[in-house]
Amino acid sequence: MKYSNYVIILAFLSMLFISSCSDDSNPLDSNFIKDKYLNIDSVIKSDDSTKPHDFYWYDGTVKSFLNETKGKVVVLNFWASWCGPCVKELPDLIKISQDYKSKGVVVIGVNLDIKPGSFVKDIPQLKDVMKDKLKNNSFNYINFIDVNSRLSYYYSVVPIPTTFFIDKNGKIFQKIEGSMEYNTFKLFIDKLLK
Repeated sequence: MKYSNYVIILAFLSMLFISSCSDDSNPLDSNFIKDKYLNIDSVIKSDDSTKPHDFYWYDGTVKSFLNETKGKVVVLNFWASWCGPCVKELPDLIKISQDYKSKGVVVIGVNLDIKPGSFVKDIPQLKDVMKDKLKNNSFNYINFIDVNSRLSYYYSVVPIPTTFFIDKNGKIFQKIEGSMEYNTFKLFIDKLLK
């Protein structure tokens, strides 16, 4: 292993240690997440193709996707603001999040806009673009920015939108490439809640 890899691992472990002394609030359980975007800081690839890849972010403390979603049904949606079908399904995802939150379902967006050379350069600009596109809606679920595309690469996301349905045991139940409507989201979620 290269020296730089050891430095990265040491820095990450230091962040985990420091964060363990912080509060245990779960940003995915917040009553309302209004247009919240967070950067994905690191990704751990799963060796098991039936299990989701873990990723970490910093929101006052270091958080882990697998830890924060343990025991919940997860709708993991990869999207971009320039993608018409992605934007078209966002109101349905907002409604799904609203209708199923109390049943232990977590909707998580992974935005693929902010990359080197992208027309959207930063989170404030993305918020402005999305405010216009969503009209009267606001996100009521958390969205992550996959700046280095590592998460979308590990999930083999090529067409967008791409949505993963993950069961309460942390296994990938279904991968759907292309847009869906409310009733299709509902169909998969209801199967996972049985």
